[in-house]
Amino acid sequence: MKVWIVHDSTFGNGKSLAEAMAEVFRQQIEVGIGHIKKITPRDVANDKPNLIIVGTPVRAFSTSFASKMWIRGLKRQLREVNHIIPLGMVFLTHAMPKKMVEIWGKRFHKILDRGIAIAEVYPGWLSGRVKDTQGPLEEGTTENFVHTAKQLLENMVK
Repeated sequence: MKVWIVHDSTFGNGKSLAEAMAEVFRQQIEVGIGHIKKITPRDVANDKPNLIIVGTPVRAFSTSFASKMWIRGLKRQLREVNHIIPLGMVFLTHAMPKKMVEIWGKRFHKILDRGIAIAEVYPGWLSGRVKDTQGPLEEGTTENFVHTAKQLLENMVK
């Protein structure tokens, strides 16, 4: 089994959350992790993971264009290697109250969920709220991500 966690972190907040989740998964399964500008969709598709987690920041009232294009590229590559990822999940880093960023979370979730390349997408999205644009993360955020990763791992190894 393998999980890939990719992020589009600028100030390190998304990277920090991705690494916290990766530590949970590493206890029992293989993990690939990296920035979307360094990990290609082809690399991930060829690895044929069981779980893909994609993180994006919300800046200037929009999710990262690069993250959206990366997901679309992944779906094309998955079709080429004839692989369907059983489970996917998304997370956002943002400085706004969760209610205000809800629309972008839903839209980003929908991008991953659309089509058949990923069989099931974890309901909803994880909120990585930061206190300021460059961080730090709001108290309890990392713990929430770790808790969710533990739940996903538990379901994967059943």
